[in-house]
Amino acid sequence: MNQEIIARGQNAKRVLDMPEFKATIEEVRKELFDQFRKTNVADSEQREDLHKIMYACDLFVSRLQKYVEAGEFEVNSSQQQEDA
Repeated sequence: MNQEIIARGQNAKRVLDMPEFKATIEEVRKELFDQFRKTNVADSEQREDLHKIMYACDLFVSRLQKYVEAGEFEVNSSQQQEDA
């Protein structure tokens, strides 16, 4: 059992479950979308920059979710080995 993977997963789950984190991520996404809507259609550079920031925000949340999944997988794997 890899305790580091499990601990990282548990910590990531705590962060993802925090109402403050959820609200902050939602506020950031909304603000980025609002900025995107206000850009000039011809301003592709600014739109691309906003898209990259939104992608990074999504990547951050996705990485936390992967940590949770890896931690849960590690716990389940070790429990199956103990049961065998």
